[in-house]
Amino acid sequence: MENLTDVMENQTSISEFFLRGIPGSPEQQQLFFGIFLCMYLVTLTGNVLIILAISSDPHLHTPKYFFLANLSYVDMGLTSSTVTKMLVNIQTQLHTISYVGCLTQMYFFLMFGDLDSFFLAVMAYDRYVAICRPLHYCTVMSLRVCSLLLALCWILTHIVALTHTLLMARLSFCVVGEIAHFFCDIIPVLKLSCSDTRINELMVFALGGTVLMVPFICIVISYIHIVSAVLRVRTPGGGSKAFSTCSSHLCVGVFFALFLGVYLTTVLGNLLILLLIRLDPRLHTPMYFFLSHLALTDISFSSVTLPKMLMNMQTRCQAITYAGCISQVYCFIFFGCLDSFLLAVMAYDRYVAVCHPLHYTAIMRDELCVILVAGCWLAACAQALLHTLLVDQLTFCAGTVIPHFFCDLAVVLKSSCSDTSLNELLILTEGGLIFTLPLGGILGSYIRMAAIILKVPSFTRIFKALSTCGSHLFIVFLYYGTIAGVYYFPSSGNSKVKDIVASLMYMVVTPMLNPFIYSLRNKDMKHALQKFFRTVGTPGYR
Repeated sequence: MENLTDVMENQTSISEFFLRGIPGSPEQQQLFFGIFLCMYLVTLTGNVLIILAISSDPHLHTPKYFFLANLSYVDMGLTSSTVTKMLVNIQTQLHTISYVGCLTQMYFFLMFGDLDSFFLAVMAYDRYVAICRPLHYCTVMSLRVCSLLLALCWILTHIVALTHTLLMARLSFCVVGEIAHFFCDIIPVLKLSCSDTRINELMVFALGGTVLMVPFICIVISYIHIVSAVLRVRTPGGGSKAFSTCSSHLCVGVFFALFLGVYLTTVLGNLLILLLIRLDPRLHTPMYFFLSHLALTDISFSSVTLPKMLMNMQTRCQAITYAGCISQVYCFIFFGCLDSFLLAVMAYDRYVAVCHPLHYTAIMRDELCVILVAGCWLAACAQALLHTLLVDQLTFCAGTVIPHFFCDLAVVLKSSCSDTSLNELLILTEGGLIFTLPLGGILGSYIRMAAIILKVPSFTRIFKALSTCGSHLFIVFLYYGTIAGVYYFPSSGNSKVKDIVASLMYMVVTPMLNPFIYSLRNKDMKHALQKFFRTVGTPGYR
């Protein structure tokens, strides 16, 4: 390390580089920060969960999951080597990186990037042995072989990364240059050197090409052999069954990652809203008081169903206890109704602000806001308790299968083997009132606001109103439209997939979009967000 430091000091006359980063205005930078922070946290959380699941479950102590755990660790390292510095640069607006820091980042990026490639090749070989040599799998993929493969991957990638880094450290950089990237990638850095880079470029082309092509060829050859072995299966439907199994495993993994990402985005986005409203005194107003309750409701609404669904995907156990199903029905109805009521109250708050601005403070006083929120919680509780108690009176035959990913009220009723006419009547009448009254209140409020705005024609005011209210109304119609499709215009028995998709829209998509709709388009929230991130990014900030 001392020799490397001496080389770097002797060969260069600069101490730092400038990273161009992601172009955009300050507002767009904050948006990018939120997006990439969420993606980074999702990456870390997802891979940590994989490592914990593999280490805690003895059934997963196999070569396949041994390599998968190491791949998860490498993915976290690869992301952390670049994204963390980018996020710091966005917040501090200091797009510099020290010379030593740049070479360090380059080393880890090359090492983890090559490791990712090698591990994918090793995992493809593991699947080849499992499918094409199943009787010899335990012998071929022994613990000793797996450890040797793992060590070989680490040693080779370390040699490749160290070679490129040492060659880069011998170059001279005469002026402080701007790296046309958001991290120290090897090619943009080479373009800034004022010395001969032909050896470096040759090594990138030769060594880099070898590191890229050899694992790729191994992966392709492994899967060609796997496909050939599957196609040679002579049993009736054997080949299609094998393909079906492989594709189903792939789809489960893709859907698990997708819904885990959506759930974490929903939770983190809404928690951020709660945090901003709590910390910024300027957001202690009726509008943000209601928004904080909506954020809490959205977190709970998603948490009622998604964690159980994700656990079922991983454990391949689709069972749920009777008490768990009844509890899920109650919480689902409770938070769903509460979401609807809060949307109506927020629309009324905007109506008073736009149509009666001089009396806004007098009308929307603290006592009324607390009463409105308490009324929403009590009404939602009564609604959920009523339906849950009636469902609890029904009888269900043994081995009941619910054709859904959670215990939805309408689907649970269809699974009962007793008379459900009273429950269905209650959904149609009392549930209809709960559905139409908030929707009518929302539409009535926006109609009155539109009438007030149009009384004083102004293209700027109309455009601003449409920009803000249009996004709110989109969420309202998405939420209420999909609920109506599930409960009042249900699909036929052969198209239950449409009901499941509709349920995902109002239960998963809407809570995820609410933080973006109600916050990123709001000037006060964006200002609070920028202030919060600046404070977090620079501890000495005042």
